[in-house]
Amino acid sequence: MKRAPDQISTFGKPPQQREHITLAALVIGLVVSAALVAITPLNDFLLMGTYLAGNHFPIGAFAVLLVLTVIVNVILRKVMPRLALTPAQLIAVWALIVVPSGIPSSGLMRYFVPNMVAFDYYASAENNWKEIFAGKIPSQLLVSDQQATTGFWEGLPAGASIPWQAWIGPVVVWGIYAFALFALMIGLSVLLRRRWVEQERFIFPLVQVPIEVAHCPENGRLINRFLRNKQVWVAVVVLMVVHTLRGLHQFYPSIPWLRTSWGIAVHELPWSYSGGLSLTLYPLMTGFAYLLTSEVGFSLWFFHLLLKLQAVILGWLGAPMGGAGGRLWPLCVGIAGGVGSHHSAGDMVYLVG
Repeated sequence: MKRAPDQISTFGKPPQQREHITLAALVIGLVVSAALVAITPLNDFLLMGTYLAGNHFPIGAFAVLLVLTVIVNVILRKVMPRLALTPAQLIAVWALIVVPSGIPSSGLMRYFVPNMVAFDYYASAENNWKEIFAGKIPSQLLVSDQQATTGFWEGLPAGASIPWQAWIGPVVVWGIYAFALFALMIGLSVLLRRRWVEQERFIFPLVQVPIEVAHCPENGRLINRFLRNKQVWVAVVVLMVVHTLRGLHQFYPSIPWLRTSWGIAVHELPWSYSGGLSLTLYPLMTGFAYLLTSEVGFSLWFFHLLLKLQAVILGWLGAPMGGAGGRLWPLCVGIAGGVGSHHSAGDMVYLVG
């Protein structure tokens, strides 16, 4: 099995020889993390911008790492070299930001808050929800105040204050569950860390790019070899142009829409039970899939198509599965997974996680 490269000085050394997290790295990580947590809901729900933590590789945390590496560290190396952040400090800052970055976004709050007020607001005589679910949903889990539920979805009247009292009970009850859930995930990480990192030496694809960015530059250089690679910046520019044009199209429809998704709809029974197929060009996923083995990439193709086939068979037998449709994300992974066939089987760890 391929071993993870010792790209940061603290990797592979006994605890007494590892570089400790400095106060500067701790302060920077906590301050920036708090700022991103506060900005994320405004960006996601008010401005409707690109999600800062909407996928398996939070771009907000990575953007901070880039700023610290390409701007802050370059200035410090010019002016006060001794204050420049080391690779271990940069990764520590990135970790402090990336771990909580999903909580205000798709990791919890994007679905946690609306679900507390959705039932009371959307229940109607037509869907008969209140009769169907009577006694099955504990009242402590839902916000039942009419002003609070209507105000959440439609906005409060001018001058009205947020009815916090209606939210306290459900937030406390769900908060206990959320705390236990995160404690469980942290506990599992602690149990598996030593085996995966120190014994198996797994390669974690999602960590490789931040590690490359955080590398120390060679003597006499202000940025490292990875950030001086022209191919890296060509890819960055191309993707920035594509996504900028797609974003501008939302505000100015006269700007052409660059299509990145194609679908195949099937309406004939029993094939319609599959939900059709969709191919989406997802550069971020394609890039990380390069680090996967071809076997893992193939498995994503195979089991997704197997799910579709199961949906067709069960629908034909009179027991439809329901939500077997959706985008064929594994298709993008499989395309790139075949390219990265020289990587070890340990690369699948983060995929499973």
